[in-house]
Amino acid sequence: MTPLFGYGTFHNPAWRRAILGADYPARAAQLHGWRRAVLASGYLTLIRDERHSAPPVAGVLLDLDDAGWRIADAWEEVPRYHRIAVRVESARGSVDAIAYVTAEQRSAQALADELLAALDDAVVEAAIARFVATGRRA
Repeated sequence: MTPLFGYGTFHNPAWRRAILGADYPARAAQLHGWRRAVLASGYLTLIRDERHSAPPVAGVLLDLDDAGWRIADAWEEVPRYHRIAVRVESARGSVDAIAYVTAEQRSAQALADELLAALDDAVVEAAIARFVATGRRA
């Protein structure tokens, strides 16, 4: 099965474990030709880097089973976010993967990686707690 490229909450091991309810194999990867972006809601997404001027997006490849994909889809609020095919670089070379991006690309604003620290961890952790409390269902 094609792995998930996690670049936001799934990039953080503790958050990933809390969201998915299990430890899934993860390995470092980078995505070229894209940038992290933030929506007005504060959620992250990816946008194409048309000028190829941004550094690669750091993330992880997750080998999810069917249950993991169902939980990931619920967390990403599919269809608000949808899956796209991407090609990432890992220690094993180029790998086909799946990433989530928003359907609201027009409102996305590029975000420098150093600004990721400005996102409030407490807000993310509260959202994860609400998600877990609902039984990880959509």
